[in-house]
Amino acid sequence: MKDVIKSTFNQIKKRKRLVISIFLIQVILFLSIFLTGITFQVLGINEARQVIEPLQNSDISPDNLDAANELAKNFEGISKSYKAMWKYMRYSIYIPFMIFILLNGIIWVMTHSLKRKVNFNEKSKQWLRFAGINLIVFLPYFLLADWYISRIFTADVEVNNFVRNLWIIGYAFIPLYYIAVSGFALIGKSWKKMCKQFYEKAIKKIYVTLPIAVVLHGLIAGSGYILFLTLDKEVPNLLSVFSAGALFFAIILITRLIWINYMQNE
Repeated sequence: MKDVIKSTFNQIKKRKRLVISIFLIQVILFLSIFLTGITFQVLGINEARQVIEPLQNSDISPDNLDAANELAKNFEGISKSYKAMWKYMRYSIYIPFMIFILLNGIIWVMTHSLKRKVNFNEKSKQWLRFAGINLIVFLPYFLLADWYISRIFTADVEVNNFVRNLWIIGYAFIPLYYIAVSGFALIGKSWKKMCKQFYEKAIKKIYVTLPIAVVLHGLIAGSGYILFLTLDKEVPNLLSVFSAGALFFAIILITRLIWINYMQNE
């Protein structure tokens, strides 16, 4: 592991301009996903209010048929708001996911270039492998989660079972993420060689690979928490925010390259 870390910093020193480019695209990726997700979530919440408020304000009872008639008149509007709410909530997941595939794929390809220079044709193949891994691993997961969460509004789903299964869906993301991020580190190889190396490192040597992944992601989480603390103030200090943000994105870049070097080390 010492050799992996040493070679990582040597690669960074040799390609400083490329490192800066990766750093900047990481910032763009983070801001794009954050702003896009928040925008559609806010729109979804506004539509949810258009569904909830008429129901809360209605005073339906056997002695108050006028309220029931009024609610019936508003049913079409409530139905439209309900459909719009789910549309925006889906957008808040799928559009950031598409941005993730596009920009994060470019970032992983560029990070692989720190290890070995390749031509544009090979970079394109690497990006396609990255996109393929995402579609194979995550798309079925998101579609299943989307289908199940939408069932909470049907009569045949109990709330307790729904919450329990929601936790199961959340925990299922962890092994899928491990599979995907292991594959991302191997997109510089052909599909056949990638699968072989994946088996050797991610499966056969999981007792070594998994702890390394946990440590690397722990570093990212720690630097992310520092960034959160600098932002979680009434008046954040801009210098502190900038420094913590630079540390956060630098740690992401370094740990990604360490991961790539480890996974490709035969």
